[in-house]
Amino acid sequence: MVQVHPRAPELMLSQKNTFSWKEIVELCLPNSNSVSIPEIGQLVNIARQRKVGTPISYQKTSYSESNIAILCKLLKWWRFLNKTSSLEFRDKFTSKKIQQVIIDVVLSGHPLLVYSVFCPSYKKGVGEIGYVGTTGSHTKKMVSEISTFIHASNEIIPTHGIAYFSDLLLENYNLLKNTAYRSDLASNYSDFQQIFESQNSQGIIETKLLSEVQAFTDKIGEFGLIADNPPIPADICRAVYLRNLVFYKENLGWSEDQVATRTKILAASYAFMGNTFRILHKSGLMYWTESAYERGRMYSGMDQQNPLPIIYPIKNG
Repeated sequence: MVQVHPRAPELMLSQKNTFSWKEIVELCLPNSNSVSIPEIGQLVNIARQRKVGTPISYQKTSYSESNIAILCKLLKWWRFLNKTSSLEFRDKFTSKKIQQVIIDVVLSGHPLLVYSVFCPSYKKGVGEIGYVGTTGSHTKKMVSEISTFIHASNEIIPTHGIAYFSDLLLENYNLLKNTAYRSDLASNYSDFQQIFESQNSQGIIETKLLSEVQAFTDKIGEFGLIADNPPIPADICRAVYLRNLVFYKENLGWSEDQVATRTKILAASYAFMGNTFRILHKSGLMYWTESAYERGRMYSGMDQQNPLPIIYPIKNG
């Protein structure tokens, strides 16, 4: 039996555009099994809470033509996201945050911001320190992926991007002091910019140094933050440490103590950066570019149920 919404008698609405969440999904995304897309019903419900549609019962909502246009845009973007991103690292809290962001930007008429943080390309091998003056293969791959994502997103809702190049929080900082690392980083950044320019035919992605965010320069600097007890849940720190252990020992020949110290620096620094990005890019989504997806949750610090919204691309090889 359909339960009648308490406000139904006073609404006196036409039944012409009245749908359940499944019906509106099928209207906007026909000829596909769209109702099975993860958390798509939640998106409809959150949009309804934001006045996209008027509830007339607990199952049915009345939509104006403009409501339907907005909702179809949101649903198409959510389908696109699910086709292009990994579900393994996107928990239910992150899904909800992403949905809230896209609803906010569509209702406000502002473009969606997709931003990312790229690590510089450094020399690899036991005993090697410093950076190379050109962009590495992984970074080139991720430049291509985020560019493709932003341009495709822009076809559904207006989208622009910021690609931050990290000239802070440097690896092996204590050993860099007597090297030409700043010159190498400058060359690396210049090459990074040129690669983005070649991908960015519509001019909707800008590149910036991470040090252009004054809070990061003041608080993190080139060395990074360190805390004996970083503001990150212990299980996340442990997972990142184990992932780092494999990477740093194999690629740089580090000891376990060096890896533990670096993990603490990353944990404290990422937590601070996450808090800053929440303020700086309130209506933005981070696009993950590092190979270690385990690190993403560090950006949310201790607030894992209210995470920084991050899109994790599907790994290809």
